[in-house]
Amino acid sequence: MTGANKRRVSDGSLVVGCGLLHTLVGAVLAWPDMIAVARDGFLDAVYGVHATGLSRGYGDWIKGFAHVGDSRPLTFWFLWTGFAWIILGALCHWVERAAGLRLPRWVGASLLVYGLSGFVLVPLSGFPILIATSLVLLHRSRSRVGEPG
Repeated sequence: MTGANKRRVSDGSLVVGCGLLHTLVGAVLAWPDMIAVARDGFLDAVYGVHATGLSRGYGDWIKGFAHVGDSRPLTFWFLWTGFAWIILGALCHWVERAAGLRLPRWVGASLLVYGLSGFVLVPLSGFPILIATSLVLLHRSRSRVGEPG
């Protein structure tokens, strides 16, 4: 690796940054939900769907998921998405730094499709940040896959 490449922010770090920003925004906006989940003891505090409902039949059990529009499930999935981005970004960073490889072009292309489709569905969101990140990844991946980063 050249000195310039060693100093540049890795593609994986950009993805980690998206995940951290996503999680931070979620934690700030959903703080009341997080407090309520903690107050309720964490266990089954998101959906409130108990396995004991299966003894009465699947229909009764599935009704518990009708609360999917409540804020707690939205908070859960928002935060879990951020955590997933952090994990993906850390793996990408490791591939770049420890293995010395560039990310394949399909990683940036997949993130771009994901970001664009998310933006279409939820325009007022953080998807533009993911789109910009994926475009950087695509630009940087013009080198051959497997070429040292």
